[in-house]
Amino acid sequence: MKTFRLFVLAVSGSIVTGGTLLVAAGEAVAASFDCRQARAPHERFICANPEVDRMDVEMADLYRLHTARLSEPARSRVLAAQRSWLAFWPRVCSSSPRQILLNANALECVLGQYHQRMVELRPRGPGPGLQAYIVAQRRYLSPSQTDAAGARHESGFVQLEASGGHASPAWLANFNAWLAPSAVKGEPDNSGDAEADTDSSTSIDYADTEFIQVVDRFEFYGHGAAHPIPSMAYRHFLVERARPLVPADLFVGNAWKDVLAQNVLKALRVEVPEGLAVSTVREVVDLIDTPSGWDLRGPGLRLHFNPYAVAPYAMGFVTVAVPLHPLRAHLTELGRRLLRAGSRAD
Repeated sequence: MKTFRLFVLAVSGSIVTGGTLLVAAGEAVAASFDCRQARAPHERFICANPEVDRMDVEMADLYRLHTARLSEPARSRVLAAQRSWLAFWPRVCSSSPRQILLNANALECVLGQYHQRMVELRPRGPGPGLQAYIVAQRRYLSPSQTDAAGARHESGFVQLEASGGHASPAWLANFNAWLAPSAVKGEPDNSGDAEADTDSSTSIDYADTEFIQVVDRFEFYGHGAAHPIPSMAYRHFLVERARPLVPADLFVGNAWKDVLAQNVLKALRVEVPEGLAVSTVREVVDLIDTPSGWDLRGPGLRLHFNPYAVAPYAMGFVTVAVPLHPLRAHLTELGRRLLRAGSRAD
């Protein structure tokens, strides 16, 4: 499962990993701390593996650069998330679900966590004058039975703030509040479930002066299940209006639903030649009349369907595109601008 991983802590001006202080310049060091003081299993593992040693130093440098640009409230939120991860990552890579045992087989897991966290420490903002950071939470639950696996619950969502002395735009507070309550709207809170893994995230998918598109991703993996159940949803924020987009912002009246559904059904019959789960326009209307499946980057309108929604699970996510011309008569002025052909690259 994709996760949100943080490693180095900034405490009182020092850098620590698992409680070990960065030593003064000139002393023998490995990783971002003095390996002569390594006591915890994860500290000894870092010091014993040159690849992890190197990435630990890179992580510390990247963390310093990232947090130096953030406001104090943002740094505090990142720091709180890091503390939970310090307890989380050794358990995830341990060969035992109940204690920390890091052997040679853990190397790939540890390197993967470092790599993904370093990607997260370079979050993409929507443009000049704004910077992004990730608020993340994670929990590891020990299994109730000795022969079972531990449960991993991870979530994260993006937040924005003004950067480089720029004034905070009027819409920003609404945008952050809109993103913050839940990484994936409508999903149950499984963070206390010891029999399943969950992973959710919200990231910025596209941004311009008119709207910001974010994508919510969620994955549920019940222990003993044959496969995880993934889902995704789009959300859209109108910058000038400082609020989320609703269908009436794009379309006039209700006739657009049947027109869009007819074109989607035609495209689905090509995309899913066998096992298509819908056969009528009315069935499709019920799936496409809210923006959660709409990708507005153009050209036209792309629609995404989660596994099981319209096709067998083996097909995964299904995407179809509807060109602008059959929709044009039903679009508002804003809708025509947002869906203008060929205006946005992936």
